[in-house]
Amino acid sequence: MSENVTRTTTTTATTTTTTETQPHDGGRITYFHGQGSLDELDEETLLKQSPFPIKPDDLIALTKHVLNDNLFCPEAHLKCGPALSEDFQYWSFVVGPINKKSFIEYLKMNLTDAFPDRKMNTWGYRVDPMEFNRVWFNARWQGTHTGMLMNKIKPTYKQLDFPPQIVSLTFTEDGKVSKYTQFVADRSCGNTHGYSGVFGIFRALGENVPFPGVVENYLRKDNHRRSEPGVYFKLRAWFWQRKVTRRTNRRSEKNTGNEQ
Repeated sequence: MSENVTRTTTTTATTTTTTETQPHDGGRITYFHGQGSLDELDEETLLKQSPFPIKPDDLIALTKHVLNDNLFCPEAHLKCGPALSEDFQYWSFVVGPINKKSFIEYLKMNLTDAFPDRKMNTWGYRVDPMEFNRVWFNARWQGTHTGMLMNKIKPTYKQLDFPPQIVSLTFTEDGKVSKYTQFVADRSCGNTHGYSGVFGIFRALGENVPFPGVVENYLRKDNHRRSEPGVYFKLRAWFWQRKVTRRTNRRSEKNTGNEQ
């Protein structure tokens, strides 16, 4: 038997099953016996052949550095600029694509103050074996609303439990982030009714998503047809945010009065 073929045999009282696998076949793992093909990639072999100047282990380390020091940190809107390329784009469940300037504005919500006990709960960092300059990982964001949100909304002391998300950072050859994506993996989890980002936060705090028909239609759009949110969308979002702020603050004041 050749060196790259492994045979395992399992015997029971009534049946005998034999499985053969060939681990390396042009960067793919092949399964025999006509059981179909998973086209499973041999990640280790492919990543060793990566032509990207930043090698996989260093790219994962760079990803964690950017997340910790530029994106998932206090006052991220003041610190993330140098880490982003000029053609940077951010894509998420509802928002996106948005450019570097709009993304920095987006970070001014400063969730660290609103959720001081927040935990990003990240795991599974891996380099894409088909896109060598991209790192994927998973996250399940959690926290308690005990501080001012967006400098307007008083603490509600409610728990926030986002659904699991699949996140990625794509890098340029000089180590700048050119794309940041963040998408919900399972809408049935958490307490945000399947939403992430700002909408997810407000759903957890007891508010409804604004103009859901518009949002759902936007989600159904082909990614390449999406564009920067227009004036009409931003105006409606501003009115919704103002209404939600007032309503949430009234509930917080009422709850505080009942406790006293």
